[in-house]
Order: sequence, then structure tokens, then C-alpha cells
Amino acid sequence: MARTRRDGAGGIRSLVAELNARGEAIDADLQAHYGLSLGDVFTGRLSLRRLGSLLRNLPLDGTAQWRQIRRDRPKGTGKPVPPPDDFWTPDRDLLAAVVDGLRILAWQNTEDGHEGRNIPEPLPRPGFEKPEAPAPVDPRVARRRLAEMAGRSGGRPDDPGADQVDEPQRTEDAES
Repeated sequence: MARTRRDGAGGIRSLVAELNARGEAIDADLQAHYGLSLGDVFTGRLSLRRLGSLLRNLPLDGTAQWRQIRRDRPKGTGKPVPPPDDFWTPDRDLLAAVVDGLRILAWQNTEDGHEGRNIPEPLPRPGFEKPEAPAPVDPRVARRRLAEMAGRSGGRPDDPGADQVDEPQRTEDAES
């Protein structure tokens, strides 16, 4: 994936850095996807410019380079490198929706499903962050807000009929 070096430089320097870091994986990808080899650069069959172009346009996953990048974890972390956002394609989104649907179907047949609790989380998708849980509200503040709202509507919060709606009165004009 010879897109650019980490310092932002591009061109031949970036390509050479990628070849030094992942030469075997690049050679394997060239053979698998294009029927070429790194040796073709030295025979003149493949220019450095074309090599860079081919590497930039390899698929985002399923390549030897991608697998190597995922295995080379950033220093100080135990987590693999996350895929770029354009890794998430419409077919992957559809597959995730199918998996989410199957998980819901299976959950509905459990005791939790019958009680409506512990709903399975959907698979994470790029660009959609899990919303934070709302901060707990102090019951005294909630009662005061309810009282204010009831005061604006003309009812009292302790009035048992305050939440009931009166039926509109019929007039003789409306019936004719």
C-alpha cells in the first residue's frame, strides 16, 4: 500500500520505503493481482511509476501487504491497525445488516428477548459512533421541570386528572 510515507512524502522515496518495509508482500501482491514481479522493474517490463500506480490501486484488503500491515501493530499498542474508512463498502454494509438481523432474530427467542432486555449491539460501522448514555437526572430537578411544564399548561402535577384530555364539546353548528 504505497500511498505515502508516514511523514507525508510521496514519489520514489515513499516507494523505496515501502519496498524496504514490505518487499516480499508487494512481490506476492504483484504476482497474485497482475501477473508481474518486482524483478520486472529491473528487466524494464515495469517502470517505477507504473509500480507505484499498481500498488496504490490494489484492493484495501485481501492483499499480502494489508495482512502484514495489520500484523505490524503500532508501538505501544496491542491493537492491529484499523482499516481505512473506504474499506467499508456497500456490500460489507449489507453483510453487517444481515448479521445484525440474524442476531436480533436469535435474541428474540431468548428469555432476554421475551423481556425486552439486553438487546444485541449492532456491528460497528465507520462514521457511526455509539451515542453516550444520557447523564442521570436528579429527581428533584425532574419534578421541578414537570411542575413548570404543568404550570404552563394550566394543570397541576399532583392533579390526578391533569394528564387527561377533555372531549371537545359538540355544538349545534358542527352537526349541521
